Amino acid sequence: MLQDSLLLDEKTVAKTLSVSLATVRRWRYVGGGPPFLKIGALVRYRIEAIDAWLEAKVVAHA
Repeated sequence: MLQDSLLLDEKTVAKTLSVSLATVRRWRYVGGGPPFLKIGALVRYRIEAIDAWLEAKVVAHA
């Protein structure tokens, strides 16, 4: 399982999603962002979880 899951740090997530690091941190503190892992003091995101979170944000029509 671990070898199949790429873990990203919050800076990489911010860059990948074209948002600020502050936005990623705000999502983490108030909720609404992609699910994350807390490993000691480290915060990591599974790339699969980010993909699923983005997919759930798709709007078919306004």
